[in-house]
Amino acid sequence: MRKRFICILLAFLIFSQPVIASDLSTGNCIKVAVIDTGISARAIDAEQIVEGYNYIRENNDTVDEIGHGTAVAGIITSSSHAGLSEMVTGIKLVPLVIQTMDESGKVKKGNPELIARAIRDAIDIYGCRVINLSSGTTLESKPLREAVEYAEEKNAVIISSVGNKNAKNPDTLYYPAAYPTVIGVGSVNKNGRVSSFSQRNSSLTLVALGERIWTVSKNGKALLASGTSYAAAFISGAAAALLHVCPELTAAEVRDILCESATDILETGYDMDSGWGILNLEAGLKQVNQK
Repeated sequence: MRKRFICILLAFLIFSQPVIASDLSTGNCIKVAVIDTGISARAIDAEQIVEGYNYIRENNDTVDEIGHGTAVAGIITSSSHAGLSEMVTGIKLVPLVIQTMDESGKVKKGNPELIARAIRDAIDIYGCRVINLSSGTTLESKPLREAVEYAEEKNAVIISSVGNKNAKNPDTLYYPAAYPTVIGVGSVNKNGRVSSFSQRNSSLTLVALGERIWTVSKNGKALLASGTSYAAAFISGAAAALLHVCPELTAAEVRDILCESATDILETGYDMDSGWGILNLEAGLKQVNQK
């Protein structure tokens, strides 16, 4: 047990290239729903991806035509194709497409009700314990709120980005990040400073590396990216790692561990610039190990 725990700790380096884990092979498999633009099998190893669904086209075609979902997935699992690290063996990704291109090349996005449907399906059909939503809507929606509440009842952890409009609209709330049981994620740079674009308001729970980080494009090439979308992916990988080590954790316990173990960087305790602080998975894993 101690040897396995040390291996996990060594794999999680908070301010390194986007590495979520090296080998979490305890026999448990944590499914992570990536509610996004799809996932490219040219970029993410196919054995990491399980069948999902395209809610725009109402079929099983989850090929990523935009690239955002693949870049997010590359951080959650890492990608050998981009030369980031070894693959995570304890996580499976479920691509649930809510944004894609139509035949004319125009981007088509799902509404909050469609996102709510994807959240419920992630739990009921695909058995996901972690749901990554590196996007959001400014429209508060009853179906979306109820889907988030349903996820909490079923012990599925939802992680969502808080937005990148701080310069012009710092007070704008994005949903589902603004709902109380969702982990709303902002961005910091490699020096631990909150990114200038990262939203600062009550929707924020935690911050993670989200500025000039390497991930993977839909074509399998290394990609330099910035945004709270990618910071959220780090938190999703961390939540999956905690559940992999201790599957009996509830969604509330996962949130508590991540918040309690975060590295405080501004005001003592919670503040609306950095939330509870920067993701510190090493401390979180120690806390789980002591339970």
